[in-house]
Amino acid sequence: MSWLADRTNRYYFNTACQVAHQGVSLASSLIITPLFLSLLGADRFGLWGTVGAIFGFLTLADLGIAYSFIYSFAKPLANKDHEALWREVLAGVLAYIPLVLAIVPLALMIRPWFLGFIQTPEALRAEASTTFLLLLAAFAVRWTFTVSRSLLYAAERIDLLAITGIVITIAQTAAMAYALLTGHGLVALAAVTLATSVAAAAAETFLSHRFVFPLSHCRWLWPGRQVFERQLRYGIKIWIAGIAEILQM
Repeated sequence: MSWLADRTNRYYFNTACQVAHQGVSLASSLIITPLFLSLLGADRFGLWGTVGAIFGFLTLADLGIAYSFIYSFAKPLANKDHEALWREVLAGVLAYIPLVLAIVPLALMIRPWFLGFIQTPEALRAEASTTFLLLLAAFAVRWTFTVSRSLLYAAERIDLLAITGIVITIAQTAAMAYALLTGHGLVALAAVTLATSVAAAAAETFLSHRFVFPLSHCRWLWPGRQVFERQLRYGIKIWIAGIAEILQM
């Protein structure tokens, strides 16, 4: 769409797509929340919310590096400097892979303790344990492919992210509603979450390479220590602000 080359057009189109995405997300919540409350039961509903919240807080373990990507990618994108952009992208990938490899074993180690800490009923222990594993896998997938999402943000292709989000939200809502209405429990809901995480990561990776950074520019090179340090310094500043906001809340 050549008319998107104009920044004003792109701004309004991005805004419209994002508003549509938020509208679909709100409608999804209004549909699925009553089903959770009425069909899942208090214990399972509490477990689902608690385990999900833990993986939400785990996103803080990246020291804000994800927030630095959009800042780091914007300049080489504007200058059409493919090599500089690839160094930034590769630095992001190389930063996240060790983080995932560290967080996943740690989460597996603390799983029994965590389920005991939140006083998981014995009858639900096996179900909660499997749910934890599936949500951990979903978290790892989304974290590993954070760079692809950030590329689309940096290129101001919020429209692609929003449209992808709308499709995935509708599919996820339908799948979760079906799982709840047919009497399935937490494991089915976690499996849906994992499947939608994989679908979102695949879509964002495809779109980022199709519209922002073609695969033909990808090759192995060492990004350089300065690139890692710059991303980390900027990310930590945002990370500290996020921690302060949580403490204030």
